[in-house]
Amino acid sequence: MPGPPSDAESPPGSPLPLGAAAAASGKREPAAGAPVQSVVRALAVLEALADGGDSVTEIGRRAGLRPSTTHRMLQTLVTSGYAEHGSAAGRYALGHRAVLLAGRARTSEAGIRAIALPILQRVNRVARTTANLAFLDGGHAVFVEQAFAADSGARLLEHELRVPAHVSASGKAMLAFVAPERLRRFLPETSETFTDRTVTDRDALERELANVRRNGYAIDDQEFRSNFACVAAPVFDHVGAAVAAVSVAGWTTRVEAGEYLDLAELVGRSAWEISRELGYRGSSRWAPVAEA
Repeated sequence: MPGPPSDAESPPGSPLPLGAAAAASGKREPAAGAPVQSVVRALAVLEALADGGDSVTEIGRRAGLRPSTTHRMLQTLVTSGYAEHGSAAGRYALGHRAVLLAGRARTSEAGIRAIALPILQRVNRVARTTANLAFLDGGHAVFVEQAFAADSGARLLEHELRVPAHVSASGKAMLAFVAPERLRRFLPETSETFTDRTVTDRDALERELANVRRNGYAIDDQEFRSNFACVAAPVFDHVGAAVAAVSVAGWTTRVEAGEYLDLAELVGRSAWEISRELGYRGSSRWAPVAEA
């Protein structure tokens, strides 16, 4: 009677998965240039996930791996953000980073910046304050493009500016759409304080992010810098991932609390316009009535 299938074996009659042929010779010392088994197996699991989220057993079947090996691979992928573990029947699915990686050929940083710059310039003219484009890098919002307004208090970007995401309207606009497993890594139990308005409690921040998802925009009301405010909205790519944020920022004499909703509509419609250029076809409160 044949023994149990090895990690390299596929179920009878199924096509040989990525890495199975390489794994079949895995008991010998690999020759120079030979595939790295753990990488090959992780790629096989990613390919299985791309076919649809499922249980460890089913993903392992698709990848031609034992459940124990599949589970180890999935845990590593979850930790790095390339897979997500839902509560429904222990199902796994592709993570946010895998989705971003798949879409980068279409939505590279340079491509998004090229689309966004003329829109930022228009926002700058309408709002008469500085307009920004930011990306999320771990727990930081990275500001990479700017249409500058003199006397706004928002510095002209000569280099990328990194700001902790929890005190940035742009950061919160993107964090609101991060998978829960990743979000918990970005939001420690208590976060760094910058002003007496900084929200540092993780539960309070998660409640604020829920409001961002509901309202479609985020606010930094003097949380990073006293007498300085910012309003931002997320930009989505063709698969619905929040890949960037558009914001307006300036001294509170320019970005006043009473104007937050009007500014939210301005940046929200601008972010939606960029999203459409990136192939986003999902719903948005900022879409024109004909497309809402």
